[in-house]
Amino acid sequence: MENRNSLPPGDSQRVIWSGLPNGVSEAGQRDETLTDRQRTLLAYWQELQPEDGSLPQWSNFDPLRLWTVITRLVVYEVLDQGEDLFFRLAGAEFERHAGRSLRGQRFSQISTPERLRAGQRTARELYDNPAPQLVHGWMEAAERDHVTYSRLSVPFSLEPGYRMDILLACYEFGPNGPVPQTGAPEGFRRI
Repeated sequence: MENRNSLPPGDSQRVIWSGLPNGVSEAGQRDETLTDRQRTLLAYWQELQPEDGSLPQWSNFDPLRLWTVITRLVVYEVLDQGEDLFFRLAGAEFERHAGRSLRGQRFSQISTPERLRAGQRTARELYDNPAPQLVHGWMEAAERDHVTYSRLSVPFSLEPGYRMDILLACYEFGPNGPVPQTGAPEGFRRI
């Protein structure tokens, strides 16, 4: 298993892929890096995405379509072009693993300055290139260093276009989520 010591100081996550990799170019195709719940979210996001490749609009999102994964979802509002994230909504399973409710808080409020910088790099990269993103990490920002996760994030816009305003994430925890191996196998990218 990978450990936090193999990541740059302050980083508690590793981007596995960003965009739609070859293994998930079609919604029905299996990819071993995603769990069934994450594939459900990705398929729904692809269904909502306009043909021109712009981002799906948040107003078209129907949470009832994801009722099987709702407890693992987190809705983030993207602030200041990715400089901060606001926890709009967090499912019960996420909150259980986080050890508390983070709803109504900003990422900057719960992070140390070092972890905030690492999180901002990830958020800004995603803001500049909005696409689905899979990340593996540890919940250090919530002071739960022992909790590992796999997070699939998909971007939404409030108005037609390519600007990411909302980030919807599906978390898998511990043994439920794939955990990357030590080293930097192909497809892993440090940020």
